[in-house]
Amino acid sequence: MTDPATQPISTAPPSGPAGPNWGLILLGVLVMLVAGGVLASEVSAFRASQLSGIGPGVLIAVGLVSAMVGIAGMLLRRRH
Repeated sequence: MTDPATQPISTAPPSGPAGPNWGLILLGVLVMLVAGGVLASEVSAFRASQLSGIGPGVLIAVGLVSAMVGIAGMLLRRRH
């Protein structure tokens, strides 16, 4: 049997994502846009009721784009 104290210790850094987390960046940008819209509606005559007609379509479009970006991210990650 070998003594665990005599075995070499791995000093390699842990592998992980090498770069920014684009999902979090996009979420941050989306939150900033929503905050900007809320701020604009509070300080000006802009009202959210003007968007009530296109709101559902915009939500569907944002959901589809988010799903496509997520699928593309999973496919690209598998190639590496």
